Amino acid sequence: MIYNIIIKKQKYYFEKVKVMENRLIYSAIASLSVVATGNVEAAENNSKDYMKLASIAPLVEVAGDVLVSLKTQTVTEQKEDEANSKGYEKGITCPPASDPTLCVTEHMDDSGEGYNYIKCTCYCNGQNTCMEMGYTKTSCATGEIVESRCMIDSKYVKCKCNPCSGYNYTNSCPSGWNSTGSCKSCGTTKHKCQITPQQRCKDAGYVYNKTCTSGHSTHQKPTNCSYDSSYKKCISMTTQEMCSTDGYSHTGNCTKYENKTNCPHSTSYNKCTAMSAGQKCVVDGYVSGKTCNGNHPTHQKTSNCPYTSTYKKCVSMSSGEMCSKDGYVNGKTCSGYYKPQSCSHNSAYKKCVAMSATEKCIKDGYASGRTCTSGHSTHQKRSSCPYYSSYYKCVAMTTQEKCNNDGYYKTSCQTGYALTNKCSHGNYYLSCNITPAQKCKDAGYTKSSCGAYYDVATCPYLSSLKRCDSTCESNLVAKGYKVNQNVANAIITKNTTVTGSTAVALKSVESYRSTSKCTSSLRPKPTLTLSGISNMKNRYYDGLNLKSASASTIYAGGTTVRNGNIDFTGDTLSISDGTFKHYSSSYSSRVSFKSLFVTSTYKTYSATFENVIMNIGDRYVASNGGGNVYFKHVDFTAKELFARTKSTASVTFSNNSVIKVGHTKLGYNDNAYRGARLRVNTGSKWYMSYGTVEMSDGAHFCVDDDDGSYIYFSGGYKKGGRGRSGYDGCRIYNDKTRTLSYTNWDPSSYTSWTIRSYCN
Repeated sequence: MIYNIIIKKQKYYFEKVKVMENRLIYSAIASLSVVATGNVEAAENNSKDYMKLASIAPLVEVAGDVLVSLKTQTVTEQKEDEANSKGYEKGITCPPASDPTLCVTEHMDDSGEGYNYIKCTCYCNGQNTCMEMGYTKTSCATGEIVESRCMIDSKYVKCKCNPCSGYNYTNSCPSGWNSTGSCKSCGTTKHKCQITPQQRCKDAGYVYNKTCTSGHSTHQKPTNCSYDSSYKKCISMTTQEMCSTDGYSHTGNCTKYENKTNCPHSTSYNKCTAMSAGQKCVVDGYVSGKTCNGNHPTHQKTSNCPYTSTYKKCVSMSSGEMCSKDGYVNGKTCSGYYKPQSCSHNSAYKKCVAMSATEKCIKDGYASGRTCTSGHSTHQKRSSCPYYSSYYKCVAMTTQEKCNNDGYYKTSCQTGYALTNKCSHGNYYLSCNITPAQKCKDAGYTKSSCGAYYDVATCPYLSSLKRCDSTCESNLVAKGYKVNQNVANAIITKNTTVTGSTAVALKSVESYRSTSKCTSSLRPKPTLTLSGISNMKNRYYDGLNLKSASASTIYAGGTTVRNGNIDFTGDTLSISDGTFKHYSSSYSSRVSFKSLFVTSTYKTYSATFENVIMNIGDRYVASNGGGNVYFKHVDFTAKELFARTKSTASVTFSNNSVIKVGHTKLGYNDNAYRGARLRVNTGSKWYMSYGTVEMSDGAHFCVDDDDGSYIYFSGGYKKGGRGRSGYDGCRIYNDKTRTLSYTNWDPSSYTSWTIRSYCN
């Protein structure tokens, strides 16, 4: 039985209404309309809804305006009542869907019995009608989706909150879960959430960095979570693991000198511990404090345990040991007045016993009642035995006795004299004569040898005696100095050649002229020749003339040369690290190089030359460095000068220097070396007649304008000397390169001679 129950709050009124231009519209006004089959439902309908209602089953009024219809229906009747309740009619045809009145044909179902039930809805204006039907939007806001579109005009829609299917968590994920995606549902953000490996571990009882106590009382061990190994939990150990943790990891028997202890958890596992020294001794039969009788007749000896000497055992002596115990020695030999006696246990062992008086006499060759003949021919005499006077032997006279018997009595002479006419039997003489040694001593030859650095004269009477004459070198050594050695602070007194490397500091005899025999006439200023040496860094040379014996590059950063010439005519001097200084106390030292390269980056100065006459056969280069180079009172001659210094450094000629350079090149068109500076000041003179000056972008060529310094050009023209404060300098700019010559001091518009406070 199927019941169709219709609950309504108001009666319905149906009528045909004429509207615009005789077009028909069917309308029914209701504030509540519910139709249900098999169930009772209630829902409010919007008062603006328009529905065409078909015929309704007979109504019965109950309790005011609530109407209830109850009847028994077939399936066809049910479909018809459903159609009537929804405003559908069977077998009707709707007016054509054309403006100005738009009519829409709507079938109750897409197929079957319900397809024959039709509802016609006609509208005068699509937009207004859509709005009146609740389709008030043309697009949905963020978090909304289209619920339905207006049949009159599909651009008008009803919206509903995006259900975000599959996004099951609102606003955020639970603790321990990560968001794998989000979706907006009206004003709410929904998330897809996935549990983290760490949360899985926590849910399974694991704890981050859990530590387990694995000692004797707990016997636990950590196990890692399969999702994240930093999460752990403690589980009980196996019997083997418990025994192993407590140190019982051994199975089977222990060695002879080990104690065996079984694991309390299982006798299958044990541990072996080393026995004490005493326990080892007991195993081998030794007893603590054991004493033995080593005397005759037992002849036992004490054997110490090798692990501790307090444990002992008694063992029998060997025959040799028994003999040794009784004072005998294996292979013993006797000397003097002792004779050997064999041991009764082993005849190889012997000891020495004293001879009797007669045995001693016989051993020494004495015999009882012997007589001897004496005199010049035999030189014999009878001697009695000191141990037994009745025993005699014939002995030769002593040397003295023989010589005295023949008339020789002298045994010594006065100092300086020697014995002559020696006795044929010994050191006894007839007379004394003066010796060659005395003659040498009388002439001043008193030494057998002379120390280093002395002049040696040999005695003409005896070549083994010498006379040692002091020298400059020996006098310096006597004062504690080292001389002519390649060691630190040694004094060089003569021309010397060194190979390999030179000492850190070497001095000339020049500073020690007051020492005896060190005058310039005896010891001229020495020359130190460097043979095959390329490293001259961090050295100090005082008063030495330096010369190179090989054409190479010599590196001299950190070196000072004082009061000496430098003859490196065939060599290049490179100053690449540290500073180099050469100066002379007077304008006398001469310096010559094949080339001079200064590339040191020391800011204060990279190199200084002072009071020298300087000649560079090839070229001088101040390159790459950030340090300053000074030439003070220098007569400077060079084939080429190349200054590629940085703008913070300069090459300066000062203190009445004279500069004669074939070709000078300042700067380099490179930002890293822009602004090379060459300064002439304090009375110095630059002669352009010797060559040209090539300048690149940013280079400076300056002369102090009020201290007597000049740059000389042809026709008497010169820069400097005008009494103006500052430098008169030429500068090249705009990435140009220009060359100044003897006849052309201002070659183009990109040069600028200007008075400046500084040479920059």
